[in-house]
Amino acid sequence: MILMVADGTGFAHYSMLLANNQNMKVFNKFDQSCLYNTSPTTNTNTSHKLPIVTESAQSASNLSTGKWNTRYSICMTKNKKHQPFGQKVKKKLKNHKVGLIVSTDISDATPAAFFCNAHDRGESSNIKKQLDNFEFDYCCAENLPTNRQKNHFNYKRTKCGLSKKIKNCLTQFKNDKFFLMIEESQIDKESHANDMPKTIKELNNLSCTVKSVFESIPNLKHPVTFILLSDHATGSILIQNNLKETFSEAKFNSDDHDHTLVPAFLYSNHKKNKLRLKPVCSMLDINNIMHKSLKII
Repeated sequence: MILMVADGTGFAHYSMLLANNQNMKVFNKFDQSCLYNTSPTTNTNTSHKLPIVTESAQSASNLSTGKWNTRYSICMTKNKKHQPFGQKVKKKLKNHKVGLIVSTDISDATPAAFFCNAHDRGESSNIKKQLDNFEFDYCCAENLPTNRQKNHFNYKRTKCGLSKKIKNCLTQFKNDKFFLMIEESQIDKESHANDMPKTIKELNNLSCTVKSVFESIPNLKHPVTFILLSDHATGSILIQNNLKETFSEAKFNSDDHDHTLVPAFLYSNHKKNKLRLKPVCSMLDINNIMHKSLKII
């Protein structure tokens, strides 16, 4: 299974990408797609009101555990720990290799949510210390501890983004069953900065990353499920027609997360037990995709 998180990428980001170039063609390779809600207000198990905009650590933890987690914590509700998805794979599927490739710090919210627990996402040293208790078969991230073992690489930004490392990892995993988590984090960063040219550049990098996965899939020995989704949208992007010109204009209306629907894409070459995405689903539904996938693989 391959899970790719396009951090901060909402429906408007993909619309903007389509309006600027033809790099959306690679997304036609996915079998299914849907829109889903990341707002914590969809949680019917709480009696108190919650902020409507999703916080990154909470969203990543919800996705990883399938349970609702406290804002700013990593896979925790108050003092209760929830088992991250990476740990579940290691425990239940011991014949599977586990990989992590991200364009951000290893202790950032999304990568951390797949291998550790922490009361606060800012506990960088605590999060990195928990790496000693979790062994990735392949790992690429910024600021990895210097004592990490073979097949662990410190990520350096290049024109091809994550594509080269993904192909390298999938070449090593080609004869194995595996779970690989990928995060493209820079779209969120540039959307927070309201930098439109750099956001479009990072969207193009996302297209190249998706393309590199599809180019590698035919070389894999075992069937694979590939899921691309977002933890939330960032920037409240508005796309509107310019009536005097023959083009559309896109502009940011916020420098923070927003609560618009975000897309999920799915590809699977499994002949049986394929996942099915509902046309519109809630955050708990999208979390459960992870755990349905665990049963399938």
